[in-house]
Amino acid sequence: MAEKIKRIGTIVFAFSFAVSFVFQSLRDNPLIIITMIGSLLVTAAGYHMAYMKQEKQKINNSIILYNGKIYSVDKHNTLHSAIFIENNIIKDVGSDQTIIRKYGMKAKKKINLDGQTVLPGFNDSHLHLCGYGESLTNLDLTIANSIDQMITLGKEALEKHEYPEGEWLVGRGWNQEIFTVKTMPTKEDLDEISTTIPIAFTRVCNHMTVINSKAEEVIGIDHETFVEGGEVVRSPNGIFTGMLKEKAMLLVRNTMKKSSIEDVVTTIERAQEKLISLGITSVQTDDLQFSGAGWETIIKAYATLHKENNLKIRVNEQCLFYDLDEFNSFLAKGGHGIELEK
Repeated sequence: MAEKIKRIGTIVFAFSFAVSFVFQSLRDNPLIIITMIGSLLVTAAGYHMAYMKQEKQKINNSIILYNGKIYSVDKHNTLHSAIFIENNIIKDVGSDQTIIRKYGMKAKKKINLDGQTVLPGFNDSHLHLCGYGESLTNLDLTIANSIDQMITLGKEALEKHEYPEGEWLVGRGWNQEIFTVKTMPTKEDLDEISTTIPIAFTRVCNHMTVINSKAEEVIGIDHETFVEGGEVVRSPNGIFTGMLKEKAMLLVRNTMKKSSIEDVVTTIERAQEKLISLGITSVQTDDLQFSGAGWETIIKAYATLHKENNLKIRVNEQCLFYDLDEFNSFLAKGGHGIELEK
């Protein structure tokens, strides 16, 4: 309504001005003067309504937290009991009495913290956000204290879920250092889970993955398979053990179904919800090689979330490329590939 009033007022004023220009004299046309003044008042009313609507929205997005322990993290590490937040921006901190007196009439919501602690959001300085989001749906192997238990977890996963042709059983988190017998798992170990479903279990460090014989077959690994910057681990007799290290892990990624923009959006949303629940509000992440989706897909997924105002954490992306041509393409497109506002 406010925008409509503004447009009507502006049109009437412009028309009146044009008429006065034709007649060349406003003194002989008092009606035109009255019309112009009226149209200016209408236009001003429209702008005022728009301003009041904006102010109302601001007020509706304000909140007071009080009766808490609020750490300001200033140079004196000052402790406050109340905080005023407007449009997701911290505007003021202080005592309950001061904050409520200054902003109590303005705040839409007031929350009694009952002595709970409020801290600034935490930052995770080393994370693979997309990989973390994906891991939340993978088989959790962090609880395995032996290869036998890892095999049991894999068998239980197959009993709970049907795996159609082409779908992989993916797990993450095993660590031979906490096994009762500190030996690395092999493809023969994973074959005890299944020889018909491709399996890939990644170590907790995310720098090595063990696969079964079916995965070896699907990927097409043979005695000539070599990956620069990685290792296809073989026994002294030259037999593939099932272990892939570093860039050799991309053999698995590149064989799996590539992630779409929608897939990556869902993965990021899943990850950020978990992080927010832990108080983490910003991350340094390395995602551009995630799931073989391609760097453009990853950036477009982030851009989609940003455009829809659904990116709830601050993200600093490490732009890691394994291929020089890809890196040059990235630079040629402005160092980020797309305009976030588009």
